[in-house]
Amino acid sequence: MSTDGTTLSVHRCRFVDYVPSAITALAFPPLPLPSAKGKNVVVRKALKFGTLAIGRANGNIELCEWSGSEQELQAPQAWVVRKTISGPFPSKVDSLAFTLRNPGLLPPDETPKFADLRLFSAGGGSELAEWDLENSCIRRTISSHGGSIWCIAPNPASTILAIGCEDGAVRLLSLEHDTLSHLRRLDRVKSRILSVAWGPPVPREKQSVINDEGSDDDDDEEGDWADSWIVAGCSDSSLRKFDVASGRVGERMGTDKQRGERTLVWAVDVLGDGTIVSGDSLGMVKFWESKTCTQIHSFQAHGADILCLTISPVSLAPDRTFSHC
Repeated sequence: MSTDGTTLSVHRCRFVDYVPSAITALAFPPLPLPSAKGKNVVVRKALKFGTLAIGRANGNIELCEWSGSEQELQAPQAWVVRKTISGPFPSKVDSLAFTLRNPGLLPPDETPKFADLRLFSAGGGSELAEWDLENSCIRRTISSHGGSIWCIAPNPASTILAIGCEDGAVRLLSLEHDTLSHLRRLDRVKSRILSVAWGPPVPREKQSVINDEGSDDDDDEEGDWADSWIVAGCSDSSLRKFDVASGRVGERMGTDKQRGERTLVWAVDVLGDGTIVSGDSLGMVKFWESKTCTQIHSFQAHGADILCLTISPVSLAPDRTFSHC
């Protein structure tokens, strides 16, 4: 009641102390590959941010978009959640990966839109899930045939998905023609595959065909890149480089150990010039030369495990930057 005798209504409200679920995985969409023959050469411009997928410990996946314009680095709201996909209960998201639905149809100078993408996730079990982004539900699942899935990574052409499994094998799944099926298994090693990354693609050797007019025409440009090798971070203090064509282990890179305990290589990625970057349970970021598989640099980045690495997918140029956490 006020001093002049007027009665006032008081509304009392209590706010819930909301604590969001922990973020366990992040994924950005890849960019389409340029022509390996030098045709339709495109000078990369400053592209706007693509869709950001955020995986959480409660199994939910948030799809976020940048609220600013293409030339605006500082946006009022920055990342805005466009859609939240509720995962089955109980579940979690340990790995996320975007691929292009039709990589041959997307111009190299265009940022992939929502409808151009496919999203895959793994949650610590033996099932890989592909999500229907429009209907916010699981589109299909496939078993790893090798125990728990520790990591997933698509090749630069978005035609193959590599998964690292509990049984020490890297398995390749075909994504061509909007499918999801087992393609082959690389040589098995005696440790878990904790992280996996693809090396830079190389131009595929093509044969010319003679048309009716007697002139030479090259094959269709689709598939004019070939995958060369895969690097995997393992649970036995090492990284291994696999040859994609033969599926065999070519080289082994050993990391540092502490008090005789095994070092876990939680994260691995590859720069545009083929340089391998790894992050491990000792908090070390290491750079490796991919041809000789020798260590180039080593940095004590953290006092705790390095759980993820990311490299900007601007182009295949060797000067791509990286960040770690």
